Amino acid sequence: MRAREYFEGIRSTTFERDKTALQLKEIEDRLTAPSTPTIGGTSRQRTVRGIDDRLANVERRRSRLLKRLGKLDNEIMQAEGVLYDEGGLCDYLSDIYGDIVFARFFENLQWKQISKRFDLSVTTTRGMFNTALATIDEHGLLDRLCVA
Repeated sequence: MRAREYFEGIRSTTFERDKTALQLKEIEDRLTAPSTPTIGGTSRQRTVRGIDDRLANVERRRSRLLKRLGKLDNEIMQAEGVLYDEGGLCDYLSDIYGDIVFARFFENLQWKQISKRFDLSVTTTRGMFNTALATIDEHGLLDRLCVA
């Protein structure tokens, strides 16, 4: 797999992680929200078993989301390692090359935003980005991840 294709997949992974984290937060907010009083007492007092069943379902969903979030975070951390860990891209080029790849794929920034962040022209930014991806491919930096 080439670097561009791999990091495009990581971009999708970061979107999925953010979506999963949002779903998890919504569930946790609902779990910590106070019960709403109703006529005849709180809903908890009226139907304890129904609430327990719903809570069990919510907890199962929360558990699945946590597991998924952990897996996504692990994939993202591995991809960050390709850029920043020992033997990664930044050992071959200066850190700014890794930072440009990070901004493009992990933060999903547009070329103008990236070039402004690093005080570079868009053309220079894109050139450095392409050099970074070519360096990853040339030195086989994805090989240690066992990506096909």
